[in-house]
Amino acid sequence: MKNIFSIVLLIIFGLLAYNHFTKTYTEDEQYLIDVKADFKDAQKLMKQAERAAGTSGVDTTSSYEQGLEIIRDIRKELLEYLEILKDEVIVGKTSRLLREINEFLTPLGYPPEPR
Repeated sequence: MKNIFSIVLLIIFGLLAYNHFTKTYTEDEQYLIDVKADFKDAQKLMKQAERAAGTSGVDTTSSYEQGLEIIRDIRKELLEYLEILKDEVIVGKTSRLLREINEFLTPLGYPPEPR
C-alpha cells in the first residue's frame, strides 16, 4: 500500500515539475509579465522614497518622481500596445494591468488616459 502511494506521489510531483519547467509563454505574455514586474518595481521605488523621507527627512523627491515617471511611461506604452493586439486573452490581461495602473495613479492626480 505504501509503495503504491509513493509511486502515485512521485508521478504527481513529476507531472507538476514537467508542467512548471516546460511552460512557455508567447511573446505577448512574456512582455506583459515583464511590464507588470517593472510596474511593481516602480511602485516599490516610490514607497521606499516615501519611507526614507518620512523616517530620515532626506529629500527623496527625485526617486519618487522617477518611479512615477516609469509608471506613467508604462501606461502610455500599454495604451499603444493595446491598439495593435489581436488576441482577446492578451487584450483582457493588458486591460486588467492598465486598470491596476490607473487605480494606482488616479489618487495621485493622474486620471486615466482615454483609449
